[in-house]
Amino acid sequence: MTATPYVLAEDHGAIRRIVLNRPQQRNLLTPEMIAALSDALDCTATVIVIASDGPAFCAGHDMKGMAAHHDDADGGRAYFEQLFRACGAMMGKIATLPQPVIAEVHAPAVAAGCQLVAACDLALCADTARFGTTGVTFGLYCATPAVPLTRTVAPKHAAEMLMTGSLIDAAEAVRIGLVNRAVPADTLTAQTMALAEKIAAHSGTVLALGKASVNETRPLELTEAYARAAGTMVDNLLLPDGREGLQAFAQKRPARWAEPDPRSDDRTAFWDARYSREEAAFGERPNAFLTSVRNRLPAGGRAFAAADGQGRNALWLASEGFAVTMNDLSAVATSQVRTRADVAGLEVEISPGDLRKVPPAEGAFDLVTAIYLHLPPALRREVHSALARALAPGGILVLEAFAPGQQALKAIHNSGGPGDPALYYTIDMLRADFSSLTPLLMEETETVLDEGSGHNGRAAVVRAIFERRL
Repeated sequence: MTATPYVLAEDHGAIRRIVLNRPQQRNLLTPEMIAALSDALDCTATVIVIASDGPAFCAGHDMKGMAAHHDDADGGRAYFEQLFRACGAMMGKIATLPQPVIAEVHAPAVAAGCQLVAACDLALCADTARFGTTGVTFGLYCATPAVPLTRTVAPKHAAEMLMTGSLIDAAEAVRIGLVNRAVPADTLTAQTMALAEKIAAHSGTVLALGKASVNETRPLELTEAYARAAGTMVDNLLLPDGREGLQAFAQKRPARWAEPDPRSDDRTAFWDARYSREEAAFGERPNAFLTSVRNRLPAGGRAFAAADGQGRNALWLASEGFAVTMNDLSAVATSQVRTRADVAGLEVEISPGDLRKVPPAEGAFDLVTAIYLHLPPALRREVHSALARALAPGGILVLEAFAPGQQALKAIHNSGGPGDPALYYTIDMLRADFSSLTPLLMEETETVLDEGSGHNGRAAVVRAIFERRL
């Protein structure tokens, strides 16, 4: 019997609507619910809506389940630390996602449920909804809900909610700025979706850039904030959608944004937005596994770094004496690589675009790297085949990617990885994909990643080294 999913993810064109789906449990934020919601947030939509089913939007954490862990040998410390780490990572993810996130609140949102509302960029609620940080009434101060709450409403309003534990009604939530507006309950979904559609009509790349800029500049001193924001304006104007917007305005026509269909597997807009807001999304150092096997790589020659993002591996290979060609979908990332290569005095040839459309030349490379290149199954096989064909006789291919065990570990450690289980790789998959090559190393293991904000913490990975025999 198939288990009922913790969340339902519905894609409506450029909008993803996520519905918390444990109505009998009042949509409590159990570890399973937190992991499912975090996974559902990974998508190519332009706007995300978080709604729920049942008598409560979200009643916070599972207090009975938490109390049971007081009988653990450590009094529950390990469980509590894991729970709040995972919940904080999920809430923080909402802030750092490129998409605007809207809460659709039809019923009470209390404790961590109120935290979820405050963590979203916008919120609409039914005029019958209520909100509260009620933990103090049973001896648990809502310290983690206070993080987004104090960043959303004025300090004294937040203090009153946190210190009294009292519920506030929808009108008061609007007055203090916790939600944007309260509407009749029977129109809530329609009005939320209308707001989402209005936002989704704009450039997703530009929205992502703007959201990141607001988050970055909010805590800065005024002069520094203006300097950073000015840089964002310049970056925005140089993006394809920035150029298109000005041209459309001058020509008095609707803009034609460059984003792909959000239902397609083209992730260009997603990665452009991410690299626009993070100068080193996966750190500046090369992948640790790649450097650890340096003695198994060719001494030099031509190297191809597939989907290498901001070029951390390509730049390292160039410093090791390879003639490097790197590829990535994102024009933002490849522009950053050119700048970094110039500053470092290194030569890196850029091959931008989709590997399906611009595959590496066959038999041209002594080394190919595929570091965290996660693709849907059919596309994965096509691209892996192209990478195998790119190797010259005697050439080496090095790969590291997330394994299926990462689905559980990332919920605990927030260590990165795709939300879709189909995007994880196994040894058997790689053996089939690279059947034309000879495996020199294949392993699934756990490791601790330290690769910027994108890959950080304990993770389950699969590693492989293949050779094209002479």
